[in-house]
Amino acid sequence: TGKRVEVPLSFATPQLPLDPPAADRTLPLHLPDPFMQRTESTLLAPPGGRFVDLPKGGVAESPWGRASVQVRAEAGRVRITAELTLRNGDVPPSEIAALATFVEQARQLLLQRLTVEMP
Repeated sequence: TGKRVEVPLSFATPQLPLDPPAADRTLPLHLPDPFMQRTESTLLAPPGGRFVDLPKGGVAESPWGRASVQVRAEAGRVRITAELTLRNGDVPPSEIAALATFVEQARQLLLQRLTVEMP
């Protein structure tokens, strides 16, 4: 086998504008302005190269937003659609743990990489 190279889903993968909040937070958390970002990328295998590990598609959804990744493998290419929607509002302390779970799940989806094996 040849050298393996990991590459991101896209050069402009949607990024969450917040870190997972601390579970012991006692004040409501005000989310940033709402937004939606979508990227569609087509990655071509280099001559003699092949995709050996593809990212997993999936969805992370909560009352505060949605993240999704779709992966379609075709002959010598991979098409990836990544989307992130974040809603505005205040998250009460009782729901901070659920928000933190969503943020972590969304990050895991959007930060995946794929592996190309080079000749």
